[in-house]
Amino acid sequence: MNLKTADPTRPADPTEPADPAEPGNMLVLGLGLWVFVLSLIFVVASALALHNARAELAADTDALALAVVNEISEEAYYTGTGIAYTDGDVYAAAEAWLTSHGIPATLTQPTGVSGDGIVVTLERTVPIPFVPSLLSAVDEVTLTTTSHARLRTM
Repeated sequence: MNLKTADPTRPADPTEPADPAEPGNMLVLGLGLWVFVLSLIFVVASALALHNARAELAADTDALALAVVNEISEEAYYTGTGIAYTDGDVYAAAEAWLTSHGIPATLTQPTGVSGDGIVVTLERTVPIPFVPSLLSAVDEVTLTTTSHARLRTM
């Protein structure tokens, strides 16, 4: 029924809202939808940033394991007599490599000798982007990666 006329036989104008309160409801719905979409974008961007930080830490851990396993003299490698690592040697070489390359991570366990190779574990605390400081309980996450390396003998 058209609100301007009381004639029930005349069809309602489709451009006029049936309820005068409808435009306000659409505004609230539209704002709510935009808030939801922006929140979703921030969550995806935060997850992507954490994924990239973990990939970077994994690459650093792999490079560290390879550098430490290659810390052997050429004479010991070619004679095959001196390829024996200790946990202390691995830890000291890993600490020196981390310091020289300026990587903001800490060595954690397991780091040391594992069978005929070495294992290195790095840990880094990364802030979560787009999290307000009011949520201090969940504003950062600790990432841990482990890498194994083995030096093959001739």
